[in-house]
Amino acid sequence: MSQLPLDQKIASLRRFARFFAQRLGALEAGPAGSSYSATEMRVLAELAQYELRTVTALSRSLGLDAGYLSRVLRRLETTGIVARSADAADSRQQPMSLTAAGRVEVATLESITTARYGSLVRTLPPHVHAPILDAMERIEGAFSSDVPGRDASPYLLRPHRMGDVSLVTQRSIASAMEEFDFGGSYESVVLTLAAHFLDGFDAARECVWIAERNEVPVGSVFVRRVTDDSAELLLLHVESPARGIGIGRRLISEAIAFARRAGYGTVQLELHDVMKTARLLVHGAGFRHVSAVADDRFGRGLQRQLWRVGLREERVGE
Repeated sequence: MSQLPLDQKIASLRRFARFFAQRLGALEAGPAGSSYSATEMRVLAELAQYELRTVTALSRSLGLDAGYLSRVLRRLETTGIVARSADAADSRQQPMSLTAAGRVEVATLESITTARYGSLVRTLPPHVHAPILDAMERIEGAFSSDVPGRDASPYLLRPHRMGDVSLVTQRSIASAMEEFDFGGSYESVVLTLAAHFLDGFDAARECVWIAERNEVPVGSVFVRRVTDDSAELLLLHVESPARGIGIGRRLISEAIAFARRAGYGTVQLELHDVMKTARLLVHGAGFRHVSAVADDRFGRGLQRQLWRVGLREERVGE
């Protein structure tokens, strides 16, 4: 491929993009066959994730021009699915939110989209799922390498050493509080988890896998014993500049392999509903959603979800 002329490479890329757009039905009137544009769907998804968002915050998180975004929001307001608070005089600082009708609409669109992707996945035999996910991560990583602040340089995975637990726990806390705006008792809860892990550490059945670049940790995941037959993953975390090159998936894979070698029959982990990237990663690794409960310890409207995978009944990624 590297020897092909540039115009042929461009043609191949455009052909691939058209093929996938057609397979996903993205050439219909709107995503999931709706009347909404792709940009409007992104806005609705963002408002569904966060209860209130200002135009300024939406513009920053979605990478959209504020003027263009304001026009999109006005159109959504006319449909009755988005409402604007009048708390601020500056329209850019007026919080936006979904109306009750908007929440119903988004839930319906999400259900349709999930079903469409599920149908596409089911057309493939299970043994090709893992290679395809790997290829998709390589594509994403390649086209993300020029994103400001993102580092696609090589990394290594290793078990933890003395002093690592406190270091990666601190980074995990800081990242989660910044990215998800966690407050309340989050720091205390996580530090308590880390302390319990160290106090009862069993080297034969517990471990922390660390992704390291230039001798600096850029990601980690804990494997902790729950019962003789069950382990849990804790504090899955990848630093923002190191995302998009497969580190999260590698950490999960190594943790699962360790749990299998240690003789566990199941592995579980808890995630909050705002952790969308982590949910995609664990689902791709074979975990299945088990239950969900409301969790207001770290902020309003959070939901804590339990995910689990069996290590004897199925092999991860197959």
